[in-house]
Amino acid sequence: MTVATSGGNESLERKARLRLGAINGCLIGVALALGVWGPEFITLVRLPAPLPFSGLLAGGLLLAGLGALAGGLAALQEKGWWSLIAWFVAGLVMIWVIGHMPYEGQDWLLWLTDGRFRGLNIYAFGPPERVRMGMAGFFILVLLAIIGLLQPFRLESIRAANDTPTHLSGKAWFLLLVPLPLVFAAGIVADNLVNQPFRAAPAMVAEVIDVGRVYEDNLFQLSRDSGTNYNAISGFRAQMSGRYELKIAELDLTAAQAVVVSAHFDNGFWMNCRVVTDPSIAQVTFCYDAGDPYFKGFPALITGESVEDCLSCTVRASDRERSWLRQYGDAWAGAPVITFIAQEGSFVLMRAASPDGNQSVECLFNGLSPVTLHSCREVET
Repeated sequence: MTVATSGGNESLERKARLRLGAINGCLIGVALALGVWGPEFITLVRLPAPLPFSGLLAGGLLLAGLGALAGGLAALQEKGWWSLIAWFVAGLVMIWVIGHMPYEGQDWLLWLTDGRFRGLNIYAFGPPERVRMGMAGFFILVLLAIIGLLQPFRLESIRAANDTPTHLSGKAWFLLLVPLPLVFAAGIVADNLVNQPFRAAPAMVAEVIDVGRVYEDNLFQLSRDSGTNYNAISGFRAQMSGRYELKIAELDLTAAQAVVVSAHFDNGFWMNCRVVTDPSIAQVTFCYDAGDPYFKGFPALITGESVEDCLSCTVRASDRERSWLRQYGDAWAGAPVITFIAQEGSFVLMRAASPDGNQSVECLFNGLSPVTLHSCREVET
């Protein structure tokens, strides 16, 4: 009977240790996620940007789950080396999630929310992004390795400060929360290296639009006085309606750290703005009308006409695609009616309808300079 009681107590203690380890790991994952995606959420939620919470929600759930798993596995054995290995492996996976979430992660979320773009590589993860992920991951990995090495000692102190095996005391909670500010700070470093272009570029474009379009004086002089290039939108103020939506269209995170942001206004006007996100020279460099290749170049592909004196209207297409579209141009006997449907990254979905509205085709374009016809299909009207 005594042996059974001892075994029962040992089982309860083991469950309590695993539970405490999982709670500890979950809190570490949440703190890291808040540091990584919290600034992005705070910035984007104030802007006309779609799904500002996507990174924080999806990334937070993944990091919290990975942290709980690592903490629970580390608590299986009360040995520093075992805990170090568990947290080191978890740290590598967390770094992968942090580095890839703005790219493949955003692609997966878009595939789930909009099937028209499913399977497309919208935000490519390349060498510059890999370097940024490695730099951010170094600090996180070192910190998590130290936390893992110390976890057995921390959990022992927390259990000693606890009133009961099932309820945490105030002192136990304090000891659990002690390392979280450091984890949060490591997440902030990762945000500045990985996510900063995704939040800084739309914020700068929104400021230029909101201030520049209502300013009644000279935008060039305002730009000189303020240091912000409001003059980038000087040629488009009359075309901008009240409401608009911003989307990241293209990224070049090499030395230039350039991001192109698309602004879609509810009256149909559409422009792209190039932004340099390097903190030392952060600036909206210029904006341009993004609609020419689609509203002028696209109908020219269908009708076989040329668009003169408009270099920005050029659309690349294969002979096969041109031939497929021309059959509609010959049958429609009139200028097609062009409608914007959707945009994700540099992929743009447009519709061309016959003048009588009886036939329609939808075409997917890719790239900004130049714009390339990706694919087309006939759709029901």
